[in-house]
Order: sequence, then structure tokens, then C-alpha cells
Amino acid sequence: MGFFPCHDTSTIIDSCNGLLLYYASHPAAFHVVNPTTLRWAALPAPRGRTLLSVLAFDPCASPHYKVVCFTGWLPRGASIEVFDSEAGAWRDHEVDFGIDTDAMSATMHYFGGALHVLAYSGHVIRVDLDTMACAVTALPAPVSCRARAGHCRGRLRFASSDRSRLRIWELKDAGGDEWALKHEIGVKNIVADERINQAVTFLFMAFHPEREVAYLWAPWKLLAFDMVERRVEEEWVFGSEKEGAHLIQIWLFPFSRHLASCLA
Repeated sequence: MGFFPCHDTSTIIDSCNGLLLYYASHPAAFHVVNPTTLRWAALPAPRGRTLLSVLAFDPCASPHYKVVCFTGWLPRGASIEVFDSEAGAWRDHEVDFGIDTDAMSATMHYFGGALHVLAYSGHVIRVDLDTMACAVTALPAPVSCRARAGHCRGRLRFASSDRSRLRIWELKDAGGDEWALKHEIGVKNIVADERINQAVTFLFMAFHPEREVAYLWAPWKLLAFDMVERRVEEEWVFGSEKEGAHLIQIWLFPFSRHLASCLA
């Protein structure tokens, strides 16, 4: 990232479909960076104090992106500022989640013009970034810190893990609330080792957008797991020196064919 002059003075706080969102606190400054085209853009400062910031970008739909800053919490919603790269300005909004704000998690996924936010009440909240309307959908399993939402082939999916087993559901209809269990994977399907025991765990990280492939974090490895063939098709070893490290979040860049026009 040596091409970006603020890399050493900023922190990567989010990523979406190949773009990175950087933030520096003193003075407050946002930058959106495209590591594929080696271009970056500085954003004007938002008016309010940012509590949580999310990058929203869909290269299949538009070369423009949005940055969503949550600036205040309401009992069942939030005050937000949204930067639109097409307009080049921030706009203030208030959203009503439809559930208590205390139930909302910070696990968010952007797709189809909307943020999909997991809630510990067992719901996913769809926030339309054009209209700011929210829709609440019940999930098929409880939400934990390991749960993730994502899309594959245009359909919303929900991944839930209990350390030794991963279950993946797909929402049958975008406007409905019926889920179908698509895959169930045990740790023994992923880590082929005669010495395996319950201490070996894995984390679900991301869906491939077009194939039945899940990206998983196993001890010291990032795995691309084919859920149909039930085999690891690729793996990237990080080395045993990372044994004491705790992985919080990972950003993947395997799908870059649509990125050339953004920040070009």
C-alpha cells in the first residue's frame, strides 16, 4: 500500500468488494482506496462524530460508492450520515430499525443497495440506502459473534458456527422469511488430521459471490472450501508464528474484474 500516502497515519476500518475505507482521527479524515487500480480519494469531513462507519460498494451495479457513518443511537434506530461519491457530499438521515437498538450487532454486509445487519434478537435487518426503509427478517438460528451474512448468486445467506460445525442457510425469497439449509460442514470435513480433536476450530469468513465456496479460517490457515465437493480447493498458510494471534476480521480480494472503472 506504499502508493497511498496516508497509509501509516490511518487505520483500515472497513472493506467492500475490493475497496478499502481508511480513517484517521486527528484530524478526522476518511479515504477510500482501490488497491487494484492504485487510486484513492479523500472525503470531506462528516459533520457529526462517527461511532461506526461502513463502506458500501457494488461494482456490478455502479462505479460509485457510499460511506455510512452512524453518528447517534436512538431507542429503535440511529442517526446516520451518508456520503455518496456520485454527489460528492454527505446527507443526514434517521433510520428506524424496527427492533431495539441494543439488539443490533456490528456485523454488516452490503448487497443490492442495502446494508444487511445481524441482530442478537435472531433477525437480519435490511436497510435500504436509497429510501432508508428497514425490513426485519427472522433468522433460522441464533446470532452469535461467529455468525455472518452474505450473498451467493444473488441470494442472502446466513452462516452459523458452534466451533465444530458450520451451517449455512439461504433465504428462499428476498421478500419472504423462509430459509433453506444449504450446507452443513463438520470440522473433520475441513481439517484432515488423525490427531484432530474438539480443540481444533474454524471461523467462517466469507462466501464466494458466484460459486459454492466458503472462505474459512482454520489454525494458521485461510481455506477456500468447496461445499459441494466437500474438499479444500486452496489454502494459504500463515505460519506457526501466528499461533498466539486472534483473528478478528479478514478482507478478501479474489474478485477484481469489475474494479477498473472505480477511482480510475
